[in-house]
Amino acid sequence: MAAVPETPPLPFFVPLVGPVKGAPHRGVDIGPVHRNELVTWPQAIADSFTPEECERILRMGTDCRQQTGGMYFNVEGYRSVASQWIMPEGDEAAWLYRRVGEFAVRAARWYQFEVTGFFEPLMFLRYGASDHFDWHLDCGPDGTCTRKLSISIQLTPEDDYEGGDLEFFPQGGSLACRKLGTAIVFPSFYAHRITPVTRGTRSTLVVWLHGPTFR
Repeated sequence: MAAVPETPPLPFFVPLVGPVKGAPHRGVDIGPVHRNELVTWPQAIADSFTPEECERILRMGTDCRQQTGGMYFNVEGYRSVASQWIMPEGDEAAWLYRRVGEFAVRAARWYQFEVTGFFEPLMFLRYGASDHFDWHLDCGPDGTCTRKLSISIQLTPEDDYEGGDLEFFPQGGSLACRKLGTAIVFPSFYAHRITPVTRGTRSTLVVWLHGPTFR
């Protein structure tokens, strides 16, 4: 990942406390406030995981016990997908958590988000014919409010399925998001959806990085 450039002084700044002596401060360095344009667009990072790693993850997810999954506020017909938690148990799971963690550390630095770690297991998702997930956010009440970054890792070759597009609002979708081994990284407050699968099966590994809210 490319290094994040230095943040220039803000052209306009008025402090929240203290006197405002007639005019905004211009061209001042306000220290820890940084601008990062990456938060305005999801990032599709190709070849983040090799085909062999994707196959290894796919086998692990297929062997896991299926969980019900769902939304914080369930709505009939809004979400249709088979989900499995991959728990940090055994050598294979330990490898996967290390491998995903290595990528996650770089992604968090890239976004300049303060993240602490995994507060919930990695989730393996399998979308079959007509499965979908309508518009939603990954962060919400209770434990999900500390989700900072979402990562979706493509485990299925793009020609193996039709439909099942990952789309964002208002940016739309991207063919880059369908490539095998691509990791799609975005702030968890982005509205996104998975369109209905019309042929084949789409499998992904979903990761949420947690940390202090809005830091």
